[in-house]
Amino acid sequence: HNPYNGLVRDSAPNRAGAASNAPASIAAVGFALTAYPVAVERGWMSRASARELTVRTLEFFLNHAQHHNGFFYQFLNFETGEKVNHSELSPIDTALFLAGALFAAEYYDDVKIRELVEKIYERVDFPWMLNKGKTFALAWSPETGFHKARWDHFDESLLLYVLAIGSPAHPVPAESWRGILRLAGSYRDYRLIQMPPL
Repeated sequence: HNPYNGLVRDSAPNRAGAASNAPASIAAVGFALTAYPVAVERGWMSRASARELTVRTLEFFLNHAQHHNGFFYQFLNFETGEKVNHSELSPIDTALFLAGALFAAEYYDDVKIRELVEKIYERVDFPWMLNKGKTFALAWSPETGFHKARWDHFDESLLLYVLAIGSPAHPVPAESWRGILRLAGSYRDYRLIQMPPL
């Protein structure tokens, strides 16, 4: 990770040559924000250093990481926080980052962390990403606008919908949850909602 801004590369050092020039992933930052408390609880990191890194990360995301309507680009420059290449605003990756931030606010129970997280969460304009539909657009970019595909199946986007419906500033209607397709399937003697990644 970058100790100055909290950004985390998309590739780990064990991939030969990949980590040295990989961009930062906002989803990876969200996971890191949950990993620091695990490190504290296991005695691998002091609570003070984990808190300091968390504050630095959240301040960077509030004030410097490139975003649009509160949504972050999936991949950012590891040093500057600017979007890289043709990276798109990603509602699911923004949700993964937010989940990590919200977890940090609960874990540290710290006024400064809580205020930073609230400002970041309240800035996300969830209805905008619906793009006049019931379900979220897959992505948006300044070059091409909204992606035609949608987060409209029972998959990892359930986290996105929970965060959006519960937004303190820009919630989406509960009908969005009911707009998610739940395709039935079976496995042996079990009937289930079928989504291979889950």
